[in-house]
Amino acid sequence: MFSIKRLLRSFKTAFEGVFFVFKSEPNFRLQILFAILVLALSYIFQIRTYEWIVVILLIVMVLTMEIINTAIEQFT
Repeated sequence: MFSIKRLLRSFKTAFEGVFFVFKSEPNFRLQILFAILVLALSYIFQIRTYEWIVVILLIVMVLTMEIINTAIEQFT
């Protein structure tokens, strides 16, 4: 059954996880910095729409893998 309260609790937990990784993993902060740099350079060089999609997907994939890596490290 769909519940707004349950959905909000789920998002809260997810954001807490991301903030935990941000606070505890220096590599994640460095990857965020490089992601911002890449996005700025992409804007300056006026890349095409499909290139934007690829850049954003790759950034999301790298950050997601770092979060998964941190989760695995926490459980082992």
